[in-house]
Amino acid sequence: MNGRRITRCCLALLLLLGAAPRVGADAVDFAIQVEPILAAHCVQCHGPDRQESGLRLDRRGMMLRGGDHGEATIVPGNPASSFLLHVVRAADSELRMPPDGELLNGQETELLERWIAEGALWPGQMDASPDDIDEQLKSELWSLQPIVIVDPPFLETSQSHPVDAFIAQS
Repeated sequence: MNGRRITRCCLALLLLLGAAPRVGADAVDFAIQVEPILAAHCVQCHGPDRQESGLRLDRRGMMLRGGDHGEATIVPGNPASSFLLHVVRAADSELRMPPDGELLNGQETELLERWIAEGALWPGQMDASPDDIDEQLKSELWSLQPIVIVDPPFLETSQSHPVDAFIAQS
């Protein structure tokens, strides 16, 4: 019975020590430490000119929203839920990022994790929210347009189905 209590106390102490913030560790500086990582490894495919998988990594709001995978790229304060860390650490080559070129090293991944854990501070973009980025997401692709209910065009006697009337109209 005593051995179990000691084991439980030791485990609880280890959990607390693991969750405690690092003493003496400086906060991650986005401009000096994080932005260069994103610029070197990510922005070429997920930047202003190109957004592979519907993801843009040069805007905080877009990272909060995420891309086509449906998961937030970063969840400030929660690295375990941040899809960015899943893809840079992925063992599966189909998921791992970046797919081409040099992978992030351990120090770069650790910096991204610390940055997210510290709240993903991004000077000049802290007011960005996933809901405020509609202008950035506008697209002319038909599949990304809002759903609109349309009355079928007038059916002439030669059309047997409402879809035929739409086709005949075009």
